[in-house]
Amino acid sequence: MRGAAVETGPPPRMTFQWEAEGRVHAEGVTYYVVKRNGVSVRWICDADKWPRFRDASAAVAASLRVELEEWPPHPPDFEREEVDGHLWYVQPGVDASAVRELKSLLRGVGRDFEKVHGKLRIDPESAAIITVCASRDAMRALSPDSRSDKYGADVDFQAGRLFLTPLPSDDGPEHADAAANYWRLLFIVTYGSHWPYWLRSGESEAAWCEERTGKRLPYVTPELRKKLPADPVSFSRLLEMETAETWDDPFDGTAAAYVLFFRAGPSKYRKAYTAFLREFAETRNVQAAAARHLGALDQERMRADLAKWLSRSVKTAKLK
Repeated sequence: MRGAAVETGPPPRMTFQWEAEGRVHAEGVTYYVVKRNGVSVRWICDADKWPRFRDASAAVAASLRVELEEWPPHPPDFEREEVDGHLWYVQPGVDASAVRELKSLLRGVGRDFEKVHGKLRIDPESAAIITVCASRDAMRALSPDSRSDKYGADVDFQAGRLFLTPLPSDDGPEHADAAANYWRLLFIVTYGSHWPYWLRSGESEAAWCEERTGKRLPYVTPELRKKLPADPVSFSRLLEMETAETWDDPFDGTAAAYVLFFRAGPSKYRKAYTAFLREFAETRNVQAAAARHLGALDQERMRADLAKWLSRSVKTAKLK
């Protein structure tokens, strides 16, 4: 956020199409962040005009100015500290040792993130916020939409806020949950959005596995191993499924399978994935980057190579 200007975000993304009165319409969404508030701009046009309209609407959206204050306000009694480019807010009563443990865990995740996505580029004017609450009830009071009923960590995708609670002494699922949610936060910081879903979902699954098992990919948890498809669809089909918003378990399992494959599979695919991420970070245009570096590969060959790799190379780890 610079002044009252809208931050540079990804180009408009088509969300769905529908037919009415003999015409096919398309809806696209451009997502921006202003003072850590998520702002979505909706675009509607004839479906056949979408490719040309998408570029024009991106230029229009980039010129928008929004007068908007940050919401919600920060709890006035929380202790504020800047750490590693993030703003930390810690609730009174949280033990200092618990905060140190969280910082240590997140630093390790941050190092792993940079190995995959390159050095973090954190804008000090729109730093991400990490809020440490004394209990899950206190966290839910600040993050009423929290989905974390089990492990005590949650991320606000719209505004780049991470909510945490103190970790138990053992290396249980709470540690993996904090790691995966922090990875999601870094994803938002790096790419300006929580899209694309296939990439963010698969990357956070990988982060969960590495923290939960204490091993590097391709070791996975028993739960994820069951979700990985024996006969995966092609990568191009996965992207089509995301556009259609079919976010069920087969989609999540397939997204994780491709991310694991791109991260730990044959060199050919690892190099293509690295080039894709580099262009995505530079341009914020995930469609073009994916088409150039991943979509240009032989899709049927890649699908077959993935199926073979899943059956031969992925290992199920014993949990810590």
